[in-house]
Amino acid sequence: MRIIQVSLPLLFTTIISCTSDTDTSKKNESTLTKSEGSCETLWANMAPEKTLKIGLLKEVLSENKELAGDNKKLMQGLLDKLEATIDAADLIMAIDEPLFPIYRLKKNQIGIIRKAGSIEIDGEFIDNAKEHEILQENFAYQSIDSMGVLVNFPEEFSELFNDNPPSINYYSISRKSRCKLKSLSFLDDQCLTYYQYDLNLTDAQNKDSILFGSKLSLDLDFGSFPEIDKALKSQYTGNCMDCPSNYPDQKTFANLKGTTNVYFTFADSFPVNTKLAAPSRSLVMKKKDGKIITLWSSELDLSGCGCN
Repeated sequence: MRIIQVSLPLLFTTIISCTSDTDTSKKNESTLTKSEGSCETLWANMAPEKTLKIGLLKEVLSENKELAGDNKKLMQGLLDKLEATIDAADLIMAIDEPLFPIYRLKKNQIGIIRKAGSIEIDGEFIDNAKEHEILQENFAYQSIDSMGVLVNFPEEFSELFNDNPPSINYYSISRKSRCKLKSLSFLDDQCLTYYQYDLNLTDAQNKDSILFGSKLSLDLDFGSFPEIDKALKSQYTGNCMDCPSNYPDQKTFANLKGTTNVYFTFADSFPVNTKLAAPSRSLVMKKKDGKIITLWSSELDLSGCGCN
Protein backbone atom coordinates (compact mmCIF):
# COMPACT_ATOMS: atom_id res chain seq x y z
CA MET A 1 0.00 0.00 0.00
CA ARG A 2 1.60 3.30 -1.10
CA ILE A 3 0.82 6.35 0.99
CA ILE A 4 1.96 9.89 0.20
CA GLN A 5 1.36 12.78 2.56
CA VAL A 6 0.55 15.84 0.46
CA SER A 7 0.10 18.46 3.14
CA LEU A 8 3.64 19.63 3.95
CA PRO A 9 5.07 21.82 6.72
CA LEU A 10 5.25 25.47 5.77
CA LEU A 11 9.01 25.52 5.72
CA PHE A 12 9.06 23.06 2.79
CA THR A 13 6.63 24.91 0.54
CA THR A 14 9.32 26.78 -1.39
CA ILE A 15 12.24 24.37 -1.39
CA ILE A 16 11.94 23.36 -5.04
CA SER A 17 11.55 26.79 -6.59
CA CYS A 18 13.59 29.06 -4.32
CA THR A 19 17.37 29.08 -4.58
CA SER A 20 17.61 30.96 -1.27
CA ASP A 21 16.67 27.77 0.56
CA THR A 22 20.13 26.37 -0.01
CA ASP A 23 22.05 29.63 0.17
CA THR A 24 24.21 29.43 3.29
CA SER A 25 26.41 32.45 2.53
CA LYS A 26 24.70 34.77 5.01
CA LYS A 27 24.75 32.70 8.16
CA ASN A 28 25.02 34.30 11.57
CA GLU A 29 28.59 33.24 12.31
CA SER A 30 28.39 34.50 15.91
CA THR A 31 26.01 31.71 16.91
CA LEU A 32 26.23 29.14 14.11
CA THR A 33 29.14 27.13 12.78
CA LYS A 34 29.29 26.45 9.07
CA SER A 35 27.67 23.01 9.38
CA GLU A 36 25.18 24.06 12.07
CA GLY A 37 24.02 26.98 9.96
CA SER A 38 23.21 24.94 6.87
CA CYS A 39 19.63 24.80 5.72
CA GLU A 40 19.81 21.02 5.60
CA THR A 41 20.64 20.90 9.30
CA LEU A 42 17.89 23.37 10.17
CA TRP A 43 15.28 21.38 8.25
CA ALA A 44 16.49 18.13 9.79
CA ASN A 45 15.88 19.61 13.25
CA MET A 46 12.59 21.35 12.46
CA ALA A 47 10.96 18.59 10.44
CA PRO A 48 12.96 15.37 10.75
CA GLU A 49 12.28 12.42 8.49
CA LYS A 50 9.85 9.82 9.77
CA THR A 51 12.51 7.14 10.22
CA LEU A 52 14.58 9.48 12.40
CA LYS A 53 11.60 10.41 14.56
CA ILE A 54 10.74 6.74 15.02
CA GLY A 55 14.28 6.07 16.24
CA LEU A 56 14.24 9.03 18.61
CA LEU A 57 10.87 8.08 20.12
CA LYS A 58 12.15 4.56 20.70
CA GLU A 59 15.20 6.07 22.37
CA VAL A 60 13.03 8.16 24.70
CA LEU A 61 10.97 5.12 25.63
CA SER A 62 13.97 2.87 26.28
CA GLU A 63 16.30 5.28 28.07
CA ASN A 64 13.87 7.13 30.37
CA LYS A 65 13.15 4.42 32.93
CA GLU A 66 10.92 6.68 35.04
CA LEU A 67 8.57 7.40 32.12
CA ALA A 68 5.21 5.90 33.08
CA GLY A 69 1.41 6.18 32.92
CA ASP A 70 -0.15 8.50 30.37
CA ASN A 71 3.22 10.16 29.72
CA LYS A 72 4.54 6.86 28.42
CA LYS A 73 1.29 6.31 26.49
CA LEU A 74 1.84 9.66 24.77
CA MET A 75 5.28 8.73 23.48
CA GLN A 76 4.07 5.25 22.49
CA GLY A 77 1.06 6.78 20.76
CA LEU A 78 3.23 9.12 18.70
CA LEU A 79 5.45 6.17 17.79
CA ASP A 80 2.51 3.93 16.86
CA LYS A 81 1.09 6.64 14.60
CA LEU A 82 4.37 6.96 12.71
CA GLU A 83 4.73 3.20 12.29
CA ALA A 84 1.11 2.54 11.28
CA THR A 85 0.00 1.70 7.76
CA ILE A 86 -2.85 4.08 7.01
CA ASP A 87 -6.02 3.03 5.24
CA ALA A 88 -8.95 5.27 4.39
CA ALA A 89 -10.97 3.54 7.10
CA ASP A 90 -8.29 4.34 9.68
CA LEU A 91 -8.64 8.13 9.58
CA ILE A 92 -9.52 9.51 13.00
CA MET A 93 -10.89 12.73 14.45
CA ALA A 94 -8.53 15.38 15.75
CA ILE A 95 -9.50 14.67 19.36
CA ASP A 96 -8.36 11.04 18.97
CA GLU A 97 -4.81 12.08 18.12
CA PRO A 98 -2.19 11.70 20.89
CA LEU A 99 -1.81 15.50 20.91
CA PHE A 100 -3.79 18.28 19.24
CA PRO A 101 -3.06 22.02 19.02
CA ILE A 102 -5.37 24.66 20.48
CA TYR A 103 -5.31 28.24 19.21
CA ARG A 104 -7.14 31.45 20.05
CA LEU A 105 -7.26 33.32 16.77
CA LYS A 106 -9.85 35.87 17.90
CA LYS A 107 -11.08 37.09 21.28
CA ASN A 108 -14.10 34.77 21.24
CA GLN A 109 -12.66 32.04 19.03
CA ILE A 110 -10.65 29.33 20.73
CA GLY A 111 -10.54 25.68 19.78
CA ILE A 112 -8.74 22.59 18.58
CA ILE A 113 -7.58 23.30 15.05
CA ARG A 114 -6.93 20.63 12.45
CA LYS A 115 -5.62 21.85 9.12
CA ALA A 116 -7.28 20.33 6.07
CA GLY A 117 -5.07 18.53 3.58
CA SER A 118 -4.84 15.46 1.38
CA ILE A 119 -3.14 12.09 1.40
CA GLU A 120 -2.78 9.57 -1.41
CA ILE A 121 -3.84 6.01 -0.63
CA ASP A 122 -3.55 3.42 -3.37
CA GLY A 123 -3.43 6.09 -6.08
CA GLU A 124 -6.47 8.01 -4.82
CA PHE A 125 -6.34 11.38 -3.09
CA ILE A 126 -8.60 11.75 -0.08
CA ASP A 127 -8.96 14.31 2.68
CA ASN A 128 -6.65 13.61 5.61
CA ALA A 129 -9.28 14.31 8.28
CA LYS A 130 -12.18 12.24 9.56
CA GLU A 131 -14.02 15.54 10.01
CA HIS A 132 -14.28 15.88 6.24
CA GLU A 133 -16.15 12.58 6.04
CA ILE A 134 -18.43 13.56 8.92
CA LEU A 135 -19.49 16.83 7.34
CA GLN A 136 -19.63 15.51 3.78
CA GLU A 137 -21.97 12.65 4.70
CA ASN A 138 -24.42 15.20 6.06
CA PHE A 139 -24.05 17.46 3.02
CA ALA A 140 -22.82 20.13 5.41
CA TYR A 141 -20.37 21.65 2.94
CA GLN A 142 -23.24 22.67 0.68
CA SER A 143 -24.19 25.31 3.24
CA ILE A 144 -20.88 27.12 2.88
CA ASP A 145 -21.34 29.92 0.39
CA SER A 146 -18.47 32.24 1.28
CA MET A 147 -14.73 32.00 1.68
CA GLY A 148 -12.95 32.95 4.86
CA VAL A 149 -15.95 32.50 7.17
CA LEU A 150 -15.86 30.14 10.14
CA VAL A 151 -19.09 28.14 9.75
CA ASN A 152 -20.56 26.20 12.67
CA PHE A 153 -22.33 22.83 12.25
CA PRO A 154 -24.45 22.23 15.37
CA GLU A 155 -26.58 19.38 13.98
CA GLU A 156 -23.59 17.38 12.79
CA PHE A 157 -21.81 17.98 16.09
CA SER A 158 -24.86 16.86 18.08
CA GLU A 159 -25.29 13.69 16.00
CA LEU A 160 -21.59 12.89 16.19
CA PHE A 161 -21.58 12.71 19.99
CA ASN A 162 -25.24 11.80 20.61
CA ASP A 163 -25.86 15.12 22.41
CA ASN A 164 -23.12 14.26 24.92
CA PRO A 165 -19.93 16.14 23.94
CA PRO A 166 -16.71 14.59 25.25
CA SER A 167 -14.28 16.25 27.63
CA ILE A 168 -10.60 16.77 26.90
CA ASN A 169 -7.59 17.70 28.97
CA TYR A 170 -6.07 21.00 27.98
CA TYR A 171 -2.66 22.39 28.86
CA SER A 172 -1.86 26.07 29.23
CA ILE A 173 1.41 27.82 29.94
CA SER A 174 1.12 27.08 33.65
CA ARG A 175 -1.49 24.40 34.35
CA LYS A 176 -3.69 21.49 33.26
CA SER A 177 -7.49 21.57 33.26
CA ARG A 178 -10.49 19.88 31.64
CA CYS A 179 -13.33 21.16 29.51
CA LYS A 180 -16.02 19.87 27.16
CA LEU A 181 -16.21 20.44 23.45
CA LYS A 182 -18.89 22.91 22.41
CA SER A 183 -19.21 22.69 18.63
CA LEU A 184 -17.60 21.76 15.33
CA SER A 185 -16.75 24.47 12.81
CA PHE A 186 -15.05 24.70 9.43
CA LEU A 187 -13.20 27.53 7.70
CA ASP A 188 -12.50 27.43 3.98
CA ASP A 189 -9.97 30.07 2.99
CA GLN A 190 -7.68 30.47 0.03
CA CYS A 191 -4.56 29.97 2.14
CA LEU A 192 -5.71 28.37 5.39
CA THR A 193 -8.46 25.76 5.59
CA TYR A 194 -9.19 24.01 8.86
CA TYR A 195 -11.68 22.22 11.11
CA GLN A 196 -12.19 23.56 14.61
CA TYR A 197 -13.64 22.01 17.75
CA ASP A 198 -14.73 24.96 19.87
CA LEU A 199 -14.11 24.67 23.61
CA ASN A 200 -16.75 25.17 26.29
CA LEU A 201 -14.76 27.18 28.84
CA THR A 202 -15.73 28.75 32.13
CA ASP A 203 -14.93 32.43 32.72
CA ALA A 204 -11.86 31.42 34.73
CA GLN A 205 -10.65 28.97 32.09
CA ASN A 206 -11.10 31.63 29.41
CA LYS A 207 -8.21 33.51 30.99
CA ASP A 208 -5.80 30.60 30.49
CA SER A 209 -3.16 30.78 27.78
CA ILE A 210 -4.13 27.41 26.31
CA LEU A 211 -1.70 25.65 23.99
CA PHE A 212 -2.67 22.04 23.31
CA GLY A 213 -4.93 19.24 24.39
CA SER A 214 -5.09 15.47 24.74
CA LYS A 215 -7.39 12.75 25.98
CA LEU A 216 -4.41 11.65 28.05
CA SER A 217 -3.90 13.11 31.53
CA LEU A 218 -0.27 14.10 31.20
CA ASP A 219 2.01 14.86 34.13
CA LEU A 220 4.07 17.95 33.28
CA ASP A 221 6.71 19.94 35.09
CA PHE A 222 5.58 23.47 34.18
CA GLY A 223 8.21 26.16 33.84
CA SER A 224 10.71 27.66 31.41
CA PHE A 225 13.96 26.01 30.40
CA PRO A 226 16.27 28.80 29.13
CA GLU A 227 18.94 26.39 27.90
CA ILE A 228 16.47 24.82 25.45
CA ASP A 229 15.10 28.21 24.37
CA LYS A 230 18.62 29.44 23.65
CA ALA A 231 19.48 26.32 21.68
CA LEU A 232 16.34 26.63 19.55
CA LYS A 233 17.18 30.24 18.74
CA SER A 234 20.79 29.44 17.87
CA GLN A 235 19.76 26.68 15.45
CA TYR A 236 17.69 29.05 13.32
CA THR A 237 18.82 30.86 10.18
CA GLY A 238 16.23 32.92 8.32
CA ASN A 239 17.95 32.59 4.95
CA CYS A 240 16.46 29.13 4.49
CA MET A 241 12.82 30.21 4.11
CA ASP A 242 10.94 32.78 2.06
CA CYS A 243 7.87 32.65 4.33
CA PRO A 244 7.78 34.03 7.89
CA SER A 245 8.72 31.58 10.63
CA ASN A 246 8.51 32.00 14.37
CA TYR A 247 10.80 29.03 15.04
CA PRO A 248 13.35 31.18 16.94
CA ASP A 249 10.52 32.68 19.03
CA GLN A 250 9.65 29.32 20.59
CA LYS A 251 9.66 29.19 24.36
CA THR A 252 9.57 26.13 26.59
CA PHE A 253 6.75 25.94 29.10
CA ALA A 254 6.94 22.37 30.39
CA ASN A 255 9.03 19.22 30.63
CA LEU A 256 7.42 15.80 30.20
CA LYS A 257 7.90 14.20 33.63
CA GLY A 258 9.77 10.93 33.56
CA THR A 259 12.13 12.27 30.89
CA THR A 260 15.26 14.36 31.11
CA ASN A 261 15.19 15.61 27.53
CA VAL A 262 11.60 16.10 26.24
CA TYR A 263 9.97 19.54 26.38
CA PHE A 264 6.85 21.36 25.19
CA THR A 265 7.28 24.69 23.39
CA PHE A 266 5.08 27.40 21.91
CA ALA A 267 5.33 30.53 19.80
CA ASP A 268 2.32 32.77 20.29
CA SER A 269 1.15 36.07 21.75
CA PHE A 270 -1.59 36.17 24.35
CA PRO A 271 -4.39 36.69 25.13
CA VAL A 272 -5.00 36.79 21.33
CA ASN A 273 -2.29 36.21 18.74
CA THR A 274 -1.84 39.55 17.00
CA LYS A 275 1.94 39.58 16.60
CA LEU A 276 3.15 36.32 15.09
CA ALA A 277 2.66 35.29 11.47
CA ALA A 278 3.28 31.61 12.20
CA PRO A 279 2.20 30.64 15.75
CA SER A 280 3.14 27.11 16.74
CA ARG A 281 3.16 24.36 19.37
CA SER A 282 5.82 21.66 19.51
CA LEU A 283 7.15 18.71 21.43
CA VAL A 284 10.94 18.71 21.19
CA MET A 285 13.80 16.50 22.31
CA LYS A 286 17.34 17.44 23.27
CA LYS A 287 19.65 14.96 21.58
CA LYS A 288 22.92 13.75 23.09
CA ASP A 289 24.83 16.09 20.76
CA GLY A 290 22.91 19.08 22.16
CA LYS A 291 20.73 19.64 19.09
CA ILE A 292 17.02 20.24 19.63
CA ILE A 293 14.84 18.16 17.31
CA THR A 294 11.08 18.29 16.80
CA LEU A 295 9.07 15.15 17.61
CA TRP A 296 5.61 16.67 17.04
CA SER A 297 4.50 20.12 15.93
CA SER A 298 1.68 22.31 14.66
CA GLU A 299 2.11 25.62 12.86
CA LEU A 300 -0.41 28.02 11.31
CA ASP A 301 0.48 30.20 8.33
CA LEU A 302 -1.51 33.34 9.13
CA SER A 303 0.40 35.48 6.63
CA GLY A 304 -0.86 33.62 3.57
CA CYS A 305 2.71 33.40 2.31
CA GLY A 306 2.54 29.67 1.70
CA CYS A 307 0.02 30.01 -1.12
CA ASN A 308 1.34 33.17 -2.79
